[in-house]
Amino acid sequence: MAKIRLYIPPQEIKESIILDKRGPLHKLKNVLRLKKGQKVYVFNGEGREWEYKINQIKQKNIAITKINKTRKQPITKPMLTLGFPLIQEKRIDFILQKATELGVFGFIPFFSSRTTKTSRKNALRIASADSKIKRWEKIIIEACRQSERLWIPKIGRPLALNQLIKKDFSLKLIAFPDKNSKIKRINKNSENILCIVGPEGGFSEKEINNFQKYNCRPIRLSENILRSETAAIFLPGLIKYLTEQTQYESTS
Repeated sequence: MAKIRLYIPPQEIKESIILDKRGPLHKLKNVLRLKKGQKVYVFNGEGREWEYKINQIKQKNIAITKINKTRKQPITKPMLTLGFPLIQEKRIDFILQKATELGVFGFIPFFSSRTTKTSRKNALRIASADSKIKRWEKIIIEACRQSERLWIPKIGRPLALNQLIKKDFSLKLIAFPDKNSKIKRINKNSENILCIVGPEGGFSEKEINNFQKYNCRPIRLSENILRSETAAIFLPGLIKYLTEQTQYESTS
């Protein structure tokens, strides 16, 4: 059987835990059909994971007891934050899931000048709602569970693009089809990197001028025009590869 992982918030991690929430309880009892004595792994989303054993199974809860700590992981630097446009919901779900698997540490949705006023108003109203943020968080947590990540990325509330590019990062990269915007390596001392992918309508001339003003470096991903969700996977994957390659070269 594959490794069974559960997310438990840090403040709820104890030597003994009673699982009585409908989702985990149903999955362990009715889907996986676990038995007393079997093991599960609990991660707290902040770099730690423990091995637990099932002690008791009741109709409305399951009792598990901690055996030992199996993994501890510091925050991996540079930390990647992905800025993505407010697009169709199912495409945002895809971005959150796949970018989490790739190791993105944070997400910030944004709207730009070429977002129509009506679309912007509706998107902001929906995306800023607590229920929407919680839904996105659930997608991220599930992606962490499946990919065996120990750190859960944070997702912020939507910002205007000009607010996003003013934020303080060691390096700010914008996916932009400029022929002279290729990057071959990343400074190994970068603490945090902001990766931004735009909407299919592209950026306005004013926004492009602001990129240089706020030290945002353009990076060309492909000769072809990519959909937002494609670029949102490609760019973090590329940056992860370049940073890991730099770290490998520095130790070899």
